[in-house]
Amino acid sequence: LGIQMSILFSCFECWLFTEYKKREMYVPEVLHILAFTHFCTGIFGLLGGIIDQFVDLETFLVVGKGVVENMRWGGPLLSYDVSVLITCFNIFILRYLWNENYGLENNENDQWGRTTSSGILSSDDGLRIVKCESTLYDGARNIYKDKNILLLGAVSVSIDTSFYIFFFTWSIYAKTFAPQLQMDLLFAILILCYMFGASICPLVSWPTLNMGTTMTNNDGIVPENVTLHRYFIIGACSLYPAMFFQDYTLVVIFGFMIFSFCAGILLP
Repeated sequence: LGIQMSILFSCFECWLFTEYKKREMYVPEVLHILAFTHFCTGIFGLLGGIIDQFVDLETFLVVGKGVVENMRWGGPLLSYDVSVLITCFNIFILRYLWNENYGLENNENDQWGRTTSSGILSSDDGLRIVKCESTLYDGARNIYKDKNILLLGAVSVSIDTSFYIFFFTWSIYAKTFAPQLQMDLLFAILILCYMFGASICPLVSWPTLNMGTTMTNNDGIVPENVTLHRYFIIGACSLYPAMFFQDYTLVVIFGFMIFSFCAGILLP
């Protein structure tokens, strides 16, 4: 699951930024795509919850008699079977419609105008044999040279970690302190807040873009200081009612909504 999640939250972005360079796109265009991606994630999260309600069975079904008599099918795990079918469907889409990205050729400038000198990268013309340890070494060396990469990684990890801890635990909290709430309805409300935050992400980030500065390779606009700390502070404070005011259910739920909204802004 960890490997799958790592691929999920790195593969698309790496491909997108390479396409951004190829097509000479502007930074606001990429930001719109990322925001729209998280907006669509919320939509499919809602659809997934609805599908789960239909396919989730309370009891397991008996497969048959004889050798398979002890095997069971369905039950709460039927949702996983549906997710496997959807994943297989996506495999065909990616295999035949997605132009695979294998990185940059030697001495080719990246999207910030810097020259690539590593010999382990290749283009779409063909995939060279790459040793995993060489790739990891180059990554560690780049992090050592540019501490901003390390800081950016720490910020990204903080956002993702807090977001997923919240989404894995909010239902347990709600069942403990407010069992009268409808979990499916509350989940839909939180997803809608997340989608709303992702929708306005480009609007709150645009003022921090230096529209008069162009990149060294004239690809587009360079982002200056994207101010996000205020949304970190609001998101953190929004969870205080859940810590200290458990008896005020509406206040706690409103805090959850604010946190989901901030996550929708921060993740893109």
